Amino acid sequence: MRTTIKDARSSWQQLQDGSRIDSAKLTLFHSRFSMIDRQTTEEDVLNRFGKKSGSEQRTGQILIATQVVKQSLDLDFDVMISDLAPIDLLIQRAGRHQRHNRDVAGKPLNNAGFMGCL
Repeated sequence: MRTTIKDARSSWQQLQDGSRIDSAKLTLFHSRFSMIDRQTTEEDVLNRFGKKSGSEQRTGQILIATQVVKQSLDLDFDVMISDLAPIDLLIQRAGRHQRHNRDVAGKPLNNAGFMGCL
């Protein structure tokens, strides 16, 4: 998670240009997209990293994003790397890391069943 759009775009471009990462698995998400592009990207991000996403959608995905991912989106990242930021922002970002209960394969667990095991 990058603090500025400039840094997010730079990181995304570096990964696009200088790596063997499949471009279909690399997503850039920030607030300066046109509204239609932002909505399309938001829907895609929710499908890949949302509560109901499974290992099929999540495996190998890389999201380069700014603070837009912490605003009203129920996202769940298996691994997250963040820029330095004020502590309140870091705490909010950390809330997106392993947010939902999943099995070892990355499939969402039924919370009612999980809680019943405690």
